[in-house]
Amino acid sequence: MERHAGRVARHAVELTQRFPPSRQIHVSAGEASIQVHPDDAYAAAHEQAAGGKGKTEMWHALSSEPGAKLLLGLKAGTDKQKFRDAMKADKLEEVFQAHDVRRATLFL
Repeated sequence: MERHAGRVARHAVELTQRFPPSRQIHVSAGEASIQVHPDDAYAAAHEQAAGGKGKTEMWHALSSEPGAKLLLGLKAGTDKQKFRDAMKADKLEEVFQAHDVRRATLFL
C-alpha cells in the first residue's frame, strides 16, 4: 500500500471532484466480463453526451479463492490487430496482464 500512496491520493482527489463516487461490490465465482472505460481525452472527444469525462476505477479484494486472477491492462506489444486476432480466436484473456488476487489486495 505504501508504494501506491501517491496513486491512491490522486484517485481520492478525482473521487472528490466526481462526487458522489460509485461504489459497487462484485461477487464472482468464475469468469466475469471484460470492461473497457475511456480516459478523459477519449471521453472529451467522443462521449460528450455522457459528460465527457473518463472513468477511473480502483479495485480492493475483500476476499478471494486460491488462484484467483484479475485481468487488468493489456500486455506490452498488444496492438489493435493482436487484440482483434485474440478476440476472433476466443483467446482475448491472453492479451491482458494477469494479476494474482489475495485478500486485501489493492489494484489501481
